[in-house]
Amino acid sequence: MKLVKIIFFFSFFVSQCSAYAAYHDAKFAFANHDYQGAFDSCIQDAKIGDADCENAIGVLYLEGKSVAQSTRTAVQWFKRAANKDHPASQFNLGLAYARDQPGFRDLAKSAEAILRAAENGHVHAQLLIGNYFAEGIGVPVDNQKAFNWWKVAAERNNAMAQNNLGWAFLHGIGTEKNIDNANQWFEKAINQSNDLNARELAKKNSESIRKQMPKSEYSGGISFEISDPKSDGQVELNLTLPASLGLLSLKINNEEVAFDEMSRKKFIRYLPLGESEVQLSGELSNGKNFQLKKKKTRSIGKDQYLSAGLGQQKFSQRGDVDAVAIIIGAEEYEKLPRSNFSQNDAMRFLFYAQNILKIPNHKIRILGSKNAKRSDILLALKNWLPSEINPGKTKVFVFYSGHGIASLDSTKYYLLPTDSNLQLLEETALGLDGVMKLVQKGNPKETIFMIDSCFSGVSRDGRVLTPNARPVLQIAAQSEIPPRTTIISSASGAQISLSSEETGHGIFSYHLMMGLNGDADENNDRSITAQELHNYVARKVSVDARRRGSDQQPRLVGGNDLVFLSGTGN
Repeated sequence: MKLVKIIFFFSFFVSQCSAYAAYHDAKFAFANHDYQGAFDSCIQDAKIGDADCENAIGVLYLEGKSVAQSTRTAVQWFKRAANKDHPASQFNLGLAYARDQPGFRDLAKSAEAILRAAENGHVHAQLLIGNYFAEGIGVPVDNQKAFNWWKVAAERNNAMAQNNLGWAFLHGIGTEKNIDNANQWFEKAINQSNDLNARELAKKNSESIRKQMPKSEYSGGISFEISDPKSDGQVELNLTLPASLGLLSLKINNEEVAFDEMSRKKFIRYLPLGESEVQLSGELSNGKNFQLKKKKTRSIGKDQYLSAGLGQQKFSQRGDVDAVAIIIGAEEYEKLPRSNFSQNDAMRFLFYAQNILKIPNHKIRILGSKNAKRSDILLALKNWLPSEINPGKTKVFVFYSGHGIASLDSTKYYLLPTDSNLQLLEETALGLDGVMKLVQKGNPKETIFMIDSCFSGVSRDGRVLTPNARPVLQIAAQSEIPPRTTIISSASGAQISLSSEETGHGIFSYHLMMGLNGDADENNDRSITAQELHNYVARKVSVDARRRGSDQQPRLVGGNDLVFLSGTGN
């Protein structure tokens, strides 16, 4: 079995027997990001022994919200409540011991505390202790106990536990192998509406069962054509099959698509720059399946950047600029799902760097899918970038579009180059804090990171990055950032960074560049600050995501008053 990376939200909820209004006030304040209010509401009741408030104060210290971060103090508060058999604090105590911090990481104590919470009815602890027993984290591997705890949580309607239980039946872990039972539990997880990761994992596991079923191949009379790409990469796929055959399911590049009942079917897709292979596969009404492949090349056209409003700038950078840019579009991954349109994002931002930010060509390093491996990015950061920085004078722009993920202990963000291996995260990924330190070595005047990537471990089209496993939502705490550094990123916490078939871009990248057209200039002073750009992008992305049935809220960290560009022109 492969080791699975596991992390949970900290439990910050009221127990059924709580009689204190202070905790309810603290919970409300915490939900509204008023961490000082949460602390003030609970600290007195915590001191006199209210377990809910003791737990709440522990969470604030562990996360460094309104108080100086202190794992030691957090553990003390969690222990006070845990000794009163308070399940949430027992669970949080277990998570605190699982953090990779010197002097506190103790997986045996983590397992002990989480087991106590599970025995006291904490459903997330029941799921997590099952994972601990399955992987031997702090306890000896015991598949029977893993199965039993997953079953307890699954029967309480926990979607991830339902997926895990299906996985146990599928592979005969802690129980006899039973495909029917596996499918039943996967279906329960798929029908849940509150856990995207569990749904996607269950779909993937259910799909793996279907793929194992032997089917004969069929290709007679079936064909498809690809139109020449338009300037934005849009192509039309035309699938033709005999009228005597019905189509039961259809996938384009392994993604399920809807279709009508006509014998000729048309689909719109977007291709990245360079050569792409398009694969159509499906199941037919005669019980057979088919698979067809074709290649198409998209080249760079002069009008490529002007579609969908991009590139039609109202003004551009005024005067000479001392700036340098590294632009990364990590799209085609060796071991992970594709990051849809990331190369489009990078190539489009190249236009903005050249024509709006007015950065000279020799001061721009573009790393597309064919050269966005870890070594390529490190060479650009370590060897090329320092030679282009005038200490204390140069503004550095770093644009990244691709996958991201958080560490096991929820304290570190990773950017994932195209050759990343999640089983060797430290060795093959790039920690965001490490990237920032490399940039800072050149002592730039200012550094601006634009990151179209989420860190929830989910791709732009909703597929989880960890294959056939049981990860749960990974949330990383905000890292300390260096001085004179600004980060504007595409999503918050566990949200997915979405892409758009209509524009052929990540929705964050698209609206970021529309803002740089001049649309983000709120006060019409012909300059755009980081705060103005964030306000515009956050508003547009939030609406765009809601239209797609999702939630995505970009974040701004650092210099709100930093001027992205001070413009002149049209």
